Amino acid sequence: MDTPLSAVESWLRRVTPELESGVASFVQLDVDELDGTVQESPWDLITAITVHGQAVAMLKEQPWLVSLAVPLTPSDEIASDLPTPSNWRGQVNSSSPPGLYLVAPKLLLSRWPLLEFRAPLNADFGLNPVPRSVLRYTCARSQEDADRGWEWERTIWIDHWPAIQISQPG
Repeated sequence: MDTPLSAVESWLRRVTPELESGVASFVQLDVDELDGTVQESPWDLITAITVHGQAVAMLKEQPWLVSLAVPLTPSDEIASDLPTPSNWRGQVNSSSPPGLYLVAPKLLLSRWPLLEFRAPLNADFGLNPVPRSVLRYTCARSQEDADRGWEWERTIWIDHWPAIQISQPG
């Protein structure tokens, strides 16, 4: 298996052309598939946070949102109770690994049918994300999933927003 750093670099080389060309609005990788194969051992949250930090460092000049999704156990109803620093680890969905997402700015401006509760997480969750990252909680499902009676997906997100350059006319 590649080291996480070389595996992240290899994955980024494969997927960034899709975002640059506009073929894709986002790309996603489950951290347990980092080296191209599904790992048999359970994923490690520290490795996932390290992978997120490595992707942020490698993409510092790019205009993409770099997010790490940490799935929590699903809920039968919309769950607006925020996870807390003392209880969130017990809510992590061990059967669903964290996912690394790169999202193009155009997708951030679009809307799709999604039922969602979203809130910032301001407390220290002991995750030590890279600087300028923001933690948030979501409880969401698509309208299609709602029609099927499926559960609500609960997630802690670590979002690293790209630096935005604003130019003044004149």
